Order: sequence, then C-alpha cells, then structure tokens
Amino acid sequence: MGNEMSMDASCYGCVHGLGLKSWRRKERKEKFEKVEKAELLEKFTPRKPSKPEQRHAPRRRWFCCRRKASQQPLSCGTYSCEDGISCPTLDEMDATQRAIVADLRGKLANLKVPKRHDLWLKRFLAHKKWNLEKALAAYLEMEEWRCSVGADDILQEFPDGNMNRVLPVDMTGFYPYSVDKKGRLVIWMSIGHVPWWRSLFERTDEALRAQLWQGEWINAQQAQLAKLTGIWRERAVVLVDLSHLDFNYFQGLSGSGRARRRGTQQTTAQYYPGVVDKAYLLNAPSFASKAWSILKIFLSEKLMEKAMLVSGATELDQMLEDLGVANVPRSLGGNSGAPDLQLPPPLMMPRDGWGSLLESWKPQEISIAAGAQHEEILVIEAGSSISWQWALVASSVTFVVKQKILENEVDVVGPMEYHFQDLEEPIFGSLTAERPSEYRFLWENTSSHWSKRTLLLRLEVSTAKGQPTQ
Repeated sequence: MGNEMSMDASCYGCVHGLGLKSWRRKERKEKFEKVEKAELLEKFTPRKPSKPEQRHAPRRRWFCCRRKASQQPLSCGTYSCEDGISCPTLDEMDATQRAIVADLRGKLANLKVPKRHDLWLKRFLAHKKWNLEKALAAYLEMEEWRCSVGADDILQEFPDGNMNRVLPVDMTGFYPYSVDKKGRLVIWMSIGHVPWWRSLFERTDEALRAQLWQGEWINAQQAQLAKLTGIWRERAVVLVDLSHLDFNYFQGLSGSGRARRRGTQQTTAQYYPGVVDKAYLLNAPSFASKAWSILKIFLSEKLMEKAMLVSGATELDQMLEDLGVANVPRSLGGNSGAPDLQLPPPLMMPRDGWGSLLESWKPQEISIAAGAQHEEILVIEAGSSISWQWALVASSVTFVVKQKILENEVDVVGPMEYHFQDLEEPIFGSLTAERPSEYRFLWENTSSHWSKRTLLLRLEVSTAKGQPTQ
C-alpha cells in the first residue's frame, strides 16, 4: 500500500511529519471543511428571483426569525451595534484587526443573518486567530445553530428558568455571583460537587437546552450592565472552586472515556467564544495542585490558558485586588456572604447552600452483580403515572417493565437489551395506569458471568392529583 502513495503525498507527509494515514485524514478534513463552508454560504446567501415578482409586504430581513420587520435589529440579548457604548476590547484593536472586522461585517451584510454587535465579530475572529474565512464559517455555523434552537427567544419563552431539571443543577456548578470592581461578571464554578457520571445520566437535549438558557441570560445581564455603566464588559471572570474535587471523582472521570465524550457533546461553548477574561483556581486538593495536567481533564483548554492557580496568600491577595474583596464569596477568600446578582427565584442560590437541591436531583447508583438482576416494584392507583430514566456506566443489560392487574401480568415495555459503549443516550419513558396496577422494573445481567453493571436510575410516580413522588 505504501508503494501506491504518490510523490506529492509522500513529500507533504515528510514536510509536515505525517504518515500516509495522517495525511489522508488531514486531506479529508480540509475537503470536508471546504464543502461545509460552501454549503453554509449558499444557505445564507439571498437568492435573486428568476422573474420580477409582486411583493405586497416587505420580506423579513433575516432567516428563521419570528420578530416583525418593524422591530429593532436583532442583537446580543438586547443590544445592537449602534448602541454608542464604549468597549475596551474593541478600542484595543489595532488598525489591521479593525480592517478585518470591517471585512467580516461587509461579508455578513450580503447574507441573510441578523445584525449583531461588533463584539460578536471580534470574538469569532480572535477565536480563529484572525483568519477571516475560518471566522466567517464559524460565525455562520453559530447563526444556523441559534436559528435551529430558538436562541434569541429562549429568555422570553422561559423567563423564570423553569424549563427542565438540568438547569438548576447546572447553576450549582456555574453560578453568576457578582460584578467585580471593573464591571466584569464574576462566575462561581464548582467541580466535583456532582457525581462524575452525571453526563452519562443526563439527556443531551436537556443539557444543551439548559446551557443555552445560561449563555443567553449571561449575555442579557452583560447588556444590562453596559447600559447602566456605559462600558461593555463582555468577558467574565471565573472562580473555579475545586474544594469538592476528590480522588474518586478524578479516578472515575479519567477512567471513563464515555463520560468525557458525552460531556463534550453536552456543551454550547463553541458558540460563545471569547467570553472568559480570566480564571482563578481555588481550593485545589494536593493531588491536583501538584499536577497541572490533571486539571485539564475537568477544564477546557481555553479556560486553562487564562487560569491562575491560587495556592497561597500572595496569589489570593492578587486575586482580591483584581476583583475586590466584597465581590468574592467567603469560602473562596473574600467577604461576601450572598450573591449580588438577581436570578429568577427557582435558580437563586439558597442561603443554606445547594445540598437539598442536589439531593432531590441525584439518581440512585445501583450495582448489579454478574449473573443477577435488579428489581423495582411500584404499586400505583388508577390515573397515576410512572416515569423512568436510567443508564449504565458501561456495557449492556436487558430491560423489561411488567404490569400486573389482579392476577394477570404482562410485559408493557421490552424485554430489550441496551448497550452503553459510547455516546448512547439514557433510556426514559412513562406510563399511565388506567386501573390500579403493580409495575415491576427488571434489569437483567444474567448473561454476564464475570462483570457487574452500575445502574443509574430515577423512578418517579405522579399521583392522580399531580403530586410527584420518588
């Protein structure tokens, strides 16, 4: 096979240090990126009508947007690029960067996309190292995503944040806490306070929906602060609290490629580049503070590039001088006893901490021995509903739900074997009983003679009066 390689290919591989397979992978990737970029440009480029047509009403200026044409141009939450508010990050650009931003603005003007603040353009350009073509492709991908998920309407649709069970738990790990003395948002981020297998249990659609709400709320909050102060501070400071990070969490996540891969699928970070100004890592356990590479398992590469490990009094004083001691929680070295920012009531940090919320969310973690099965029996009244959500940490299991009415028992779900090897979603469903019934849920590991299974399970019953019970 190596003899079939062309001279051009072998030279390219030698110059770039690539073998034949690596070179072909790179070639396929570049080809795919070109095709994808062309498709995006074609999708967003307005098409001229082949014949003159009568237009009785003005067409909407941008694609897939439910706003009327008479309303203000679409913007980052609530602002447009003609807001007249100063922005330090834009002011710091040199002449070349300003010209590239203008070029990107010109290309977007000919496409069917919303008109947004220059900050958006600058963030995507900086993220792509000021490569105009790559930034344009990433920007159009972002607009296509925003259209598909209804990003511009999510806060109006769920103003109180009451959308699913994932969002409140997400807030416990990424909480907008205060505003520092420079006008930047301060985010309190926690690692290790939820089980390492959480990404295996949560549904990806609900996780992405929750992150979308968070990202849009932060955008809107920064817009509101800009109107109050007259200065745009679009980048936040993240306080990364590692006090809950223990060796079991590290061992579980580092040993489960499935958990890490699903975690990367459950993020919207690629559509919000350049939103972090600086990160401070606090309360790091000894095994993590001595090995910087360990922290890269839990934190993104971009965040680590802006991170400083606070391991002593000198670093702590430097952080407090940067942010202001009144804007940092007491447990992280400041003197703030409560968050300053007002979120919707269901998402506000409780005075006694997040313990009760996390306890009510946490699913069961059940070990099923090799050759055994796990059974759950629930008896419910007529009109009540039962719902379930479960996943395995890894491997496979046979699942069946049996319903018993009087003396008759029938299979209402399954039996079916489910495999969890890579990005498989958790299994969920619900049933409503027309008559008083007994339901038996069975997870069978009888086909395995050597390996146990770890089952993550949530079973809930909603009574006829609508009262949920676990």
